[in-house]
Amino acid sequence: MTRRTGVVSAAGILVAAGPWTAGKTLSALAVPFVLGLLCLAFGSRSLLWGLVVINAIALTKVAWGVVNGGEGWAMLGPALLGLVICDAAASSTPSSGSAPGCPARDPVASLARDEVL
Repeated sequence: MTRRTGVVSAAGILVAAGPWTAGKTLSALAVPFVLGLLCLAFGSRSLLWGLVVINAIALTKVAWGVVNGGEGWAMLGPALLGLVICDAAASSTPSSGSAPGCPARDPVASLARDEVL
């Protein structure tokens, strides 16, 4: 009699999931690609592009759930609520990129000041 411990190895999951098809490979590669886009958008300090990427991620996830399993409709409400909260929080941040009470940095002025010194 074997006893199940409830611990599942990653290799067991991969074997149980079946062979890797083109669709499964594309889905697996989409995650680091989208996270790279998110890092690129916020790394360049573009709030607008960051919000575009976040909204695209959420809407694509809902659409994927509707198309592949029909469960996307159930998560539509929480996903839209999360989008509204995320967009509102991001839109209420200071646009200068500095902390409240700190003066905004002007990269051109700091370069000119460094050259004089």
